[in-house]
Amino acid sequence: MLIAGDPGSGKSWMSGLICEQLILQPYSVCVIDPEGDYAPLESLPGVLVLGQEGPPSLRDVERALRFPEVSVVVDLSTMPLEQRLEYVPSLLQLLAAVRRERGLPHRTGRAPARSEEAPRGSDGGQGVVQRPRPEIRVRDESAGVFSVDLRSRDRQREDVEEDAMYQPQS
Repeated sequence: MLIAGDPGSGKSWMSGLICEQLILQPYSVCVIDPEGDYAPLESLPGVLVLGQEGPPSLRDVERALRFPEVSVVVDLSTMPLEQRLEYVPSLLQLLAAVRRERGLPHRTGRAPARSEEAPRGSDGGQGVVQRPRPEIRVRDESAGVFSVDLRSRDRQREDVEEDAMYQPQS
């Protein structure tokens, strides 16, 4: 699933909502959280947050994911960037191996770091960010494939017009 949108449009909010609903279904979910934004998921049944007091060992993550009713948030907020760059590939390898062996976690997600987005507060100093209504498009209902687009309607229209400029003329 791809969640795309302008900075401040609610991508993190939408991914948190999706994780919350998957956990309540009950799916086993692993969220790789670079900023510590997903710790509140711990209030849901079976969610364990690892790494709030330092980087979690890969062994701890693997142990937590032995149980199908457990979801894990791997909080990387206390880890320096250089250490994250070394840790995340190893974590992804571990998650892939655990999933092949046990079928868990059902879903793995990586939340974008705030540094990957434009600075917050681009609301003209009003203190309120208007969130566009998400546009949800079903691509293949039988396969459960859909996309969520959080760009504003004007931005969506601009992108379509720009894409059309690069299409070959027939």
